[in-house]
Amino acid sequence: MLVSVHMEQVDNFKFLGTQITCDRRPDYELRHTVNKANQVYHQLSRSIVGKSEISEKAKMRVYKTIFQPVLMYGTESLTLLDKHRSRFQSCEMRYLRRAAGRTRRDRVRNTTIRAQFQQVSITEEMERKALGWYGHVVRMKEDRKPRDVMEARPEGRRRRGRPRLEWEGYVERLAAQRGLSINDKKRLAQNRREFRKWLVEPDA
Repeated sequence: MLVSVHMEQVDNFKFLGTQITCDRRPDYELRHTVNKANQVYHQLSRSIVGKSEISEKAKMRVYKTIFQPVLMYGTESLTLLDKHRSRFQSCEMRYLRRAAGRTRRDRVRNTTIRAQFQQVSITEEMERKALGWYGHVVRMKEDRKPRDVMEARPEGRRRRGRPRLEWEGYVERLAAQRGLSINDKKRLAQNRREFRKWLVEPDA
């Protein structure tokens, strides 16, 4: 017996902790991610980050094991634009300044705070993560879904106006900033060890 099922059409929904939107824009998901990280920060600020008796080493261990994973969750598959970078950097520096016992009124540069903790910017970590995911997908067999989706080319004509920066173009731009063309990047990605070394030391 056939059963009729009514499915509601929605503009966005959550799947495995990630917000999926009908327009495929990353704004909603990235804003959601930053809000989640801010909630974690406020919880940690009262119990750990704001406590002067807790060492900076312990605070940074919490940063890397709890706060940073929340802030970076799922961002390897999203296109990060300049307007998104400022939000993530603001969220990152809120934690680091609190851990260092500094406020914006102290007029200490972000680079100085990061150097104190020997920490690269959160956006640089996100870019490495995106490049790492690209290399992982390229090494997959051709019948794997992630690679199939990445290499798919939609048919038809696009809308008028400036084309949106897609994820593969975003990753290609990141690789170019590190001195690799798209073909060089694909060849290097086949060697997992060398590719990981390049991610950490692009000029090596």
